[in-house]
Amino acid sequence: MTNELVSIIVPVYNIEKYLEKCVRSILKQSYPYFELLLVDDGSCDSSAQLCDSFEQEDCRVKAYHKINGGVSSARNYGLSKATGKYICFVDGDDLVDVNYLSDLLSCMDEDTDFVMSKFYYLDGSYKFTPPPSEDIKGNVDVLFSNHDLLLTCYPPYGKIYRLSCIRTFDLRFDEKVRHGEDCLFVFSYLMKVNKVVFSSKVNYYYIRRGGSAVSRIYPFEETYYSYKTIYDLVSQFVFVRNITGKPNKEQLYSMVCTFAHRAINSIYNGASYSLDERLHLLKKIDFNLLGKYMYVSNAKDFLIRILYRIHSYYLYDKVRCFIR
Repeated sequence: MTNELVSIIVPVYNIEKYLEKCVRSILKQSYPYFELLLVDDGSCDSSAQLCDSFEQEDCRVKAYHKINGGVSSARNYGLSKATGKYICFVDGDDLVDVNYLSDLLSCMDEDTDFVMSKFYYLDGSYKFTPPPSEDIKGNVDVLFSNHDLLLTCYPPYGKIYRLSCIRTFDLRFDEKVRHGEDCLFVFSYLMKVNKVVFSSKVNYYYIRRGGSAVSRIYPFEETYYSYKTIYDLVSQFVFVRNITGKPNKEQLYSMVCTFAHRAINSIYNGASYSLDERLHLLKKIDFNLLGKYMYVSNAKDFLIRILYRIHSYYLYDKVRCFIR
């Protein structure tokens, strides 16, 4: 392992209850060559002061303060300030193990552009699938060989990136997207790289809390924008990478289906729409895609996929209004 500098970017916004534990877990890293960029995104609590105190305490910490612009804006600001060879992201209310950096870096060599690992969910709301018994190495396509691997690609944390690649291709988090922006960034990066590694080590602890972004319902306009953006990105990805294998193609488009379902859910769980309005919005979603690539895990999913395949927006609406 070389002594290359790693820039760890932590977006901070009103997390005074959790920030200290997060930062302490980072500062305890067995790999010491890193800079910790705490980007305060206009916090209204004491988070900003905590960032400054950490900067005074440890020379590896750099505190930045900006007007509130959202998590994507904070991460992009961190990218503009980073000086390391590699980039890692950590959410300010999560935790990392002492070997988080060292285990990721142990998989990185001159031919590797991206390393990722699984992560633990500490609230018990997700089923944890054990990591592989050994590292998986290969071209980018290897990450789409099964659904569990694909899901691990979604968030930006639990991964290490080359800053040179990010800057060469001017990759940024889309600040117009409030849910799914991290997935868009990761796949934009993967479209530009070749060799990747899926590490068998698990050293990141994701803590889902009430009111987190993943548990909110967003307006249809926002969720639809995310869906269309990821749809276009995946279609481009499949074309550029010449992905023709059925399993990999199915996994990638199943991700688009996830974003489509978020858009559909915003119709039924958000604002109150009339029947005509619901049908108008539903017709913006590609039911052919959902009928072909939707991931099915239970009987309810199977029924919904049949409705997509027969392409009946009216019948689908009746069923959704009944089961919501």
